[in-house]
Amino acid sequence: MSFFSLVLTPNDVNSCINMFRQHTETLCPKCGINKTVTVKKTLRLTMAVIDIDYGAFIRRPMDWPFEYETPQFVLNNRFKFTLKMKSSTNEQEVIICHLHEGNKYQSNIDVQLDSGSSVVFSCQQTCSIHLSGYYLN
Repeated sequence: MSFFSLVLTPNDVNSCINMFRQHTETLCPKCGINKTVTVKKTLRLTMAVIDIDYGAFIRRPMDWPFEYETPQFVLNNRFKFTLKMKSSTNEQEVIICHLHEGNKYQSNIDVQLDSGSSVVFSCQQTCSIHLSGYYLN
C-alpha cells in the first residue's frame, strides 16, 4: 500500500485588499484555495487536517494597533470550513470543521478519486489543508 499526502495552501493573501469589515460570511476568492490536481493512480482520501492562518483569516489590517481581537470581529468570522472537490463526473463538499477555539482540526473523510481524473480542490477560507490517504493497487 502506497500512501498519499497533499498540502493545499491558500492563494497569496496579500493580494486581497478587502479586510474583515468588507468580507461577508465567507472570504473572497483571492483569500482561499483553488488548485487543480490530475490523479495518476486511483486513490482514497481518508483524512483532512486544517491549519488556520488566524491572522489572515480574521483579515485585520496590517497596522492593527492591538494585541487582542475585538470580540465581535472574532465571532463574526467563526464559521465552518468546507473543502469542495469537483471533477468532470462528480462534485463533493466535505465539511472539515466548524471553527471553535484552537487552530488545528482534522476530519475523517472517505473520498475515492479515479485514475486519470482531474480534480479541482477549492476552499473560500484562508487556511492550509493537508489531505492524506492511500493509492489503491
